[in-house]
Amino acid sequence: MDYYKKLFKTLSSEVNLLRKKYLIIPVLILIYLISRPILLWWYLVAFFFAVLIVFTIKILSNKELIIVNLLFNVFLISITLMLVLSSSSYLRYNSWDGQLWYLKRVLLLKDNFFLNFTNSAHPPYLIELMLAAIWRYMSKSYVYTSFIVVSLINIFLLKVFYKKLGFSKYKYSFLIFIVATTPVYLDLALYEFKIDQFLLMFSLLSFIIYVDIKNSGNLIRYLLFGIFSGLAILTKISVLPFYLILTGLHVFSLFKHRLYKELLVSFISPLIISLLLLFWIVNFGLAIPWTNINIYPKDKNPTVVFEKIDSVYGECLREQKTVDFSHIINDRSIWDFLSQPINYFYNINSGFIRVRLRDPGPYLYISIIIFIPLIIKRREKYDNFLFLATFFYTIYYFISIRTVYWYLFFLFPIYVVPLYEYFFDGNQERYLRFIFLILGASTFLMFLLRNPINNPKKSKFLLGNEYISTMLSNTEGLILDSSPFPQQVFLTFLNDYDKRVVRDSLYFGYSKRSNEGMYAELKENNIRYLILLDRLDERIVFFGCPERHQSRLKDFVNDYGDLYFADIPNDTWVYELK
Repeated sequence: MDYYKKLFKTLSSEVNLLRKKYLIIPVLILIYLISRPILLWWYLVAFFFAVLIVFTIKILSNKELIIVNLLFNVFLISITLMLVLSSSSYLRYNSWDGQLWYLKRVLLLKDNFFLNFTNSAHPPYLIELMLAAIWRYMSKSYVYTSFIVVSLINIFLLKVFYKKLGFSKYKYSFLIFIVATTPVYLDLALYEFKIDQFLLMFSLLSFIIYVDIKNSGNLIRYLLFGIFSGLAILTKISVLPFYLILTGLHVFSLFKHRLYKELLVSFISPLIISLLLLFWIVNFGLAIPWTNINIYPKDKNPTVVFEKIDSVYGECLREQKTVDFSHIINDRSIWDFLSQPINYFYNINSGFIRVRLRDPGPYLYISIIIFIPLIIKRREKYDNFLFLATFFYTIYYFISIRTVYWYLFFLFPIYVVPLYEYFFDGNQERYLRFIFLILGASTFLMFLLRNPINNPKKSKFLLGNEYISTMLSNTEGLILDSSPFPQQVFLTFLNDYDKRVVRDSLYFGYSKRSNEGMYAELKENNIRYLILLDRLDERIVFFGCPERHQSRLKDFVNDYGDLYFADIPNDTWVYELK
């Protein structure tokens, strides 16, 4: 009884404190919500939830451990029930490139576990092959359930990882809450047919082993670190630079401290990673995104080869990359990148940058941007090479790609760690800076309200994809898919896609042949049909090679093509070569 009296007294005092000192927080939340096109009753529910979160955080800051335990357990139980219940339904209709791109590859792989090559390598990654095996030997429902299962495993691995780092129960509860309620985490668990949750699982396993290595390195731990790091790299090749940086830092440290015996043992990790990569290249091949580097497995070569001038084609790839990522950040300047979180808050720009409940979410952006100065300012507190490698990899990523999206999701558990000290260092005024976390929690609730578990609707992209795939499945000859990034046509359900489709959205931009010469080259390679987008979104600005491709393609089909059919809602046009 005394405990409840004390609790009631604490709650009463916090109500008065909120009313006086923290009234600005719910006011800001209400302003934010009013700026969004959401139904009024969602405003009210989210507003109530946000006030409750602020109220709860004040109690937690007073070290009420019973409340901490209770809230954390309620959170884990509720999110687990939500994920498990949703696993019985097919929810991934509204994913665009995630479903239509990855699903296509899984569908192709489930029959023979290999992809043929037309004009370029598109080898499978590890998780696509695993999902294909689940689909073939079990059923499609288990494929979708696997996303839920891995998401739950990740919550457990987050707890293990943070405990390995020596964090208190309150600290790791707080950090898990941030990671597991961000919209991108839930979206990757429930809606997107993307492999990033699987990547996070392997990455967390490698992080956990690495923390043990820092405490006491031995052969078994270095072996396990090499295995889990290699599996992460085979899941998504773009994480390779991170593991190269982390391994390099660790090896340099061992050499600097003259730990030669452990240094020798540590080379088992890069050896295992290299062997896994070599095995994959020999058996499946490897394609490096946004480069002209395609490694084909033995006895597998392209069946369609267009004439290329390497220098021209390389420049085309670089320009296409710029066009594609401009679609995400609206422009290519560093200021546009830095202002991106503000765009996510208030929809300032009219382009792609807008608040959607299934976007990464504002605090994913903010945690990444704040991470860099926090590591510099308080580097003595984060001497673990995981933090330093994350720092260098983030700088590399900003320079090379300059967009923050779920490609950095595998490092999110590390990005949020410094935020704890930033917000909870004894300065009560800094609770005002906690506003973005409250917005995230409100977004989490609205995410659940806006995305019902039952009766998902098929998106127009999926419906158009099924329609085009069905039409072209009844044709003969090869198909040149020349639709441009970032709104390309996927043809997910086309029979024998890997044997029939030549994917090249730059052909008419890099080719030095005349229209007549290109027509002859296409006929020589048995190309019978061309796919193009007749109208592109006005937000996408083409220039250089991509613009040249679009312009020449439309002129070409006027002279050498007959309209076969058109998917008007998706602006997709198919021409048959004369």
